Amino acid sequence: MDEFTGTSKKRTKLVQYNSSFGQVFVLQVAKYDSSHYAYFAHNPKLGCAGDVDNYVIFLFDDGSTLELKEDLAEIDCGGFPKSCYKFDPKDFQEKNISKIRLRMGSGPVDAEWMMKRSKFTFNQLVQAVQ
Repeated sequence: MDEFTGTSKKRTKLVQYNSSFGQVFVLQVAKYDSSHYAYFAHNPKLGCAGDVDNYVIFLFDDGSTLELKEDLAEIDCGGFPKSCYKFDPKDFQEKNISKIRLRMGSGPVDAEWMMKRSKFTFNQLVQAVQ
């Protein structure tokens, strides 16, 4: 909690998971005051953060999907750009993510929800920033 502004900012560490192409992606969940954000980053050869055509789609174990279409990040085509999506944690309650489709400028890339160095679920990451 910032004592001057009263704002609260919390973030998880970067969590790695693997794409269908064997590339490493990272995810970070953050909470700023009452809003939740998911940051996604991957190889810059696949595109830029902040592109108007970027999106992320979550495929859940029950076959349902959730698409986040507005990449809130500034345009960034540098070393390891992070796209930013605002989300409602209620959309993930009692759901397990099986795959993620991420588009950052170029075509979409799919990833299994199998993390390389962490065993946290998305909901556990959300709880970590409460």
